[in-house]
Amino acid sequence: MKIIRAILLLCVSFPTWASNQSMVDISIVKSDDGKWTLTYQTKQPASRLSFIRNPDRSRIERWKPVSSDFAIVSSDEQEYIIKKDGSAFTEVSLLLTPTYKHLAKDYAPFSPYSNDGVLIYTGRLFACINTCIDNVNQWHISMQVPQGEHIIVASQVFKHTTSWTDGNDGMNIYVGSQQPIATQNVVAVIDSGLPDKIKRSLNSDIPSLLNTSSRD
Repeated sequence: MKIIRAILLLCVSFPTWASNQSMVDISIVKSDDGKWTLTYQTKQPASRLSFIRNPDRSRIERWKPVSSDFAIVSSDEQEYIIKKDGSAFTEVSLLLTPTYKHLAKDYAPFSPYSNDGVLIYTGRLFACINTCIDNVNQWHISMQVPQGEHIIVASQVFKHTTSWTDGNDGMNIYVGSQQPIATQNVVAVIDSGLPDKIKRSLNSDIPSLLNTSSRD
């Protein structure tokens, strides 16, 4: 399953949205010591930030507010961020747990590779001011990773930092130092921890498969 996601979900192109941009900007930073910090900035004061995708209550255990003034809570199967004193806010940062978490009804936010690389599912990060409504599905996302690592977004490779507009159901992006397989049309990353025989086969078969598919 990890291989399929790496090949197919990194090969999407940016869609064209026909709906409104959210008032929430998302920043993701991976520090040199491997810590992941997620920051939300709102363009107007919010009494809470509601997450779009809520398959379970795992954010409460795995996403920790940097400031003790904030908390992630759940009500009626909806997870959201609040300030404990009830006041409005325009920025909040969270420390993420960058390990795999099985979600019965959704993609995991992190799908690690064997060599410390990882797929990140952006749809799990989407949040809205107060309440999410159907016609809001664009988020501006920026990402920064340590020197020596790169970010693959929609078949484009970026070093150290990048930003993009995301939306709809989100996408899987790759962060790490492993060199991808690049063809004229797509970019794929094969887990280096696979047995050598399988890696050799995939490294040989994937470029021709993807190039053939692009001509069909």
